[in-house]
Amino acid sequence: MSTITMFQSVVPLLGFAFGGVMATLSVAGSVGLMVVTAAIVFLGTSFFWRKAATRQSSRYRHPYYRRLRQLLVTPLFIANAMMAATVTAVFFSMGGFLPYEFKRLGSSAFEFGLYFSAAPLGYMLGNSLSRSCGPRLGLDRAAFIGSFFSVAAISVLLALALAGLATKPAISALLFCYGVANGLIVANSLVGAIRAAGAA
Repeated sequence: MSTITMFQSVVPLLGFAFGGVMATLSVAGSVGLMVVTAAIVFLGTSFFWRKAATRQSSRYRHPYYRRLRQLLVTPLFIANAMMAATVTAVFFSMGGFLPYEFKRLGSSAFEFGLYFSAAPLGYMLGNSLSRSCGPRLGLDRAAFIGSFFSVAAISVLLALALAGLATKPAISALLFCYGVANGLIVANSLVGAIRAAGAA
C-alpha cells in the first residue's frame, strides 16, 4: 500500500511544479503543454481500458448497502478512515490557501510551484519509510507517529505565521515534514481501515 500511495504523490508533485512553469509561459506554450499531456493520458487510458474490458468482473456476493451499514458502525474502520481523510483534506486545503501566502511573501507562480513541491516529495519519503519501518512498528504505531509529527509541523507553521516569522524556505521545510508525516499516516490508516472492513 505504501508503494501505491507513494506513486500517487507523483501527480501533485509534477502538477505544482509544472503549474508554476505553465503560469510563466506564454498562453500558446501553456496550451500546447496541456494538449500534449492530455494526449498522453488519453492514449494510455485507451490502451489499459481495452485490456481491462476483456476481463470479466466478479459479482458482489453481499448487497452493497448491508456492507456499508456494517462499516459505519465499526469504530476501527471509522477511526482509520477519518485519520486518512483528515490529513488528505488538510493537504489539499493548503494547496488552496498557500498560493495567497506565497504571493504575499513576493513569490512568483514558478517559485510557489517549486516550494510547494516539497510536500509531495516529503510524502514520497514518508511512504518509503512506512514501507521499510512499518512492519516493525505496526500499523497503529506508525500512524500515531505520523499523526504526532503532522500536528507538530502544522503547529509550528501556525506559530511562525502568527509571529510574522514565516519565510518561504521555512514554509517549504515544514511542508516537507508534513508530507513525511502524511506518508506514515495514509498508507497505514488505509490498511487499518481495510483490515477493519474485512473483520466487519
